[in-house]
Amino acid sequence: MKFSLGIFLPPTIDNDRYRTRVARWLYKFILLLLVMIGVQMVILVLRDNELFPWPSLPILLFVTAVNVLSLWLLHQGYIRMIGGFVVLSVFAAVSYVLFLSDGIRGPDVTMYFVLLTFTGLFIGRRMAFVFTAVASTMLAFLLYAEYSGWLHSDLPILPPVTVFLAYTFMLVLQAVLLYLMIGGLQESEAEARTAAAVISQSNESLRQKQAELTAALETLQLNQKELQENNQKLRDAKQEAEAASLAKNEFLALMSHELRTPLNVILGLGELMELGYTGELSSEQVEAVETMRVSGQHLLNLINDILNVSQSTSGNFALHLQPVQLAELCTDCLTLTKAAAQQKQIEVEINVKKLAELPIIEGDPVRLKQVFMHLLSNAVKFTPAGGRMGVVVTPDQAHQEICVVIWDTGIGIAPENLPHIFDPFVQIDRGLTRTYEGVGLGLSLVKTFIDLHHGRLEVESNLNKGSRFIVILPFEQPPVSD
Repeated sequence: MKFSLGIFLPPTIDNDRYRTRVARWLYKFILLLLVMIGVQMVILVLRDNELFPWPSLPILLFVTAVNVLSLWLLHQGYIRMIGGFVVLSVFAAVSYVLFLSDGIRGPDVTMYFVLLTFTGLFIGRRMAFVFTAVASTMLAFLLYAEYSGWLHSDLPILPPVTVFLAYTFMLVLQAVLLYLMIGGLQESEAEARTAAAVISQSNESLRQKQAELTAALETLQLNQKELQENNQKLRDAKQEAEAASLAKNEFLALMSHELRTPLNVILGLGELMELGYTGELSSEQVEAVETMRVSGQHLLNLINDILNVSQSTSGNFALHLQPVQLAELCTDCLTLTKAAAQQKQIEVEINVKKLAELPIIEGDPVRLKQVFMHLLSNAVKFTPAGGRMGVVVTPDQAHQEICVVIWDTGIGIAPENLPHIFDPFVQIDRGLTRTYEGVGLGLSLVKTFIDLHHGRLEVESNLNKGSRFIVILPFEQPPVSD
């Protein structure tokens, strides 16, 4: 780096407060040393060597040069090196002056004590012991030199003013060193107190955080315990619900089987009576038997629906897949319901492409027939006399699906009731139960059978305008995973 007058400015060691503080103590001491050396040089020049012995000027110039170099190095961050330079240069200069002048009796001997304090403050305790040993050795050498006659015994005795200035110089340097030392101790103590306060505050904050964490942990443990209890209650409730559902399904299945057996006997007897195997019947008896047969068949259908719901909810329901011509199946179902539609003078339309152009899907023909019979029967049931209904079958080759739309111009469904029409045992309007027969299982079974075929069931309906039930089935069923 360039040598400039900036060396006389206080140094700053980047990102190191402690080194900066020590560097500035050393900076103050060197500046004071330069000032006092400058005063000695001025006195030496003005008084023509009356107060100081002859070698003082070159010694002072040497010490000045070393201290200026030390200021430059101080700005580079070489703190311990600078302390060593100052101690060595001043020790060498003082020892040289003592050897050439008064020896061990000279006032400059006190400079050793100043250098000892300086060494301990800026270089370290170990080097202070080393300097003590070196200085003691030098004093012993000066003592030996004086007794051996090596010193200049013919030099004049120093004037009192010179001795006064020398001792004053040493006292000032020693006072400055003590000031720096005590100031450093006070600063260190203040920093220690500040650090202790910060640590105490941090400890208090940590204690508060620990208390908060302990409280949070206790709350968490309490919540975890409550959660475990709630989970256990949920598991118990789930087990109870599953047990109740299983008992319900078993009861429904049992009752369905138990009811179907005597009901089939009743229907069989009614059919025999209609065929005349029990004797000729009067017109009133024929009408009564017909009513019995129709009501019995309706009851049997309800029992079959209940049995199907029981099997589907218990997971025991299985499809028997085989190739199905869906358009043909829909046409057959429409033929079965056409008589009921004609009784209400309902116009029936069918829009189906040629069977050769329609794909054959994979499905359970019995369950698919139930689906379309339910939808067509509902269309007849909820369409008033003189209305219209129909079936539209269209393939979607792009998505490998076939779409069946069953529409009517019946009473329709209110928008708020649409989300509930597939719930089992739910009638969308209790008032309809008195007008239209049923217990609310038909559409639930339709949705179940369509889902089992991996299809979709969509509904579009407007109140008093009619409904459209859209059945979408894939051409092929996906493979069943193990």
